[in-house]
Amino acid sequence: MEYATRIADNPDEAHVNYQCPCGCTAGLMYKRESGSQHVGSCCCGRLLWLGADGEAVVTSRFESGTGYTFDINSVTLPWGETTTAVLAVPSRSVKDVAPAEEHNHDPDHGRDDEGHGHSHEHGHDGAAHLHLDRVATRVHDLVCGMIIDPASAAATSVYKGETYYFCSAACKQQFDAEPTRYVKSKSLLGRIFGRS
Repeated sequence: MEYATRIADNPDEAHVNYQCPCGCTAGLMYKRESGSQHVGSCCCGRLLWLGADGEAVVTSRFESGTGYTFDINSVTLPWGETTTAVLAVPSRSVKDVAPAEEHNHDPDHGRDDEGHGHSHEHGHDGAAHLHLDRVATRVHDLVCGMIIDPASAAATSVYKGETYYFCSAACKQQFDAEPTRYVKSKSLLGRIFGRS
């Protein structure tokens, strides 16, 4: 896996992201002094940790009954430090989740009338495509684009009655300073004139 790193607002923090085969941009925040701030996870179940303890950390988060393989690489952070990236890939994400060009990320896509995820044929050479119930529990950090679990979000903000979730305090601060930059207007006039 190839990783993109960029410095956050705080020069001692970095966003470490990868383009997941499922179509998501996933990753985590890394602090120079304390390392990974949370386990990075994707909607397909991949788990990412940076540091020498990566295998132990991601193994502790494995879903019971699911097999995983490790993709271990080195990552150079924006300030020049190199560390180990451990990406645990669940076996179902390889065989049951179609590549990005073969599916969309509509949260209702693949759900029955009661909102339950199910496997179904897409006509992609007979490949099954599985959407799990937990897909709907992942959200995008509007600032950096990272997919995060709201239950483990580092920070939240409420804007116009909606709660937004962030991977780090730095992303929350950027959002709070200029929320209209990140929240798209729902009204036609707002979209035309750039207002919320």
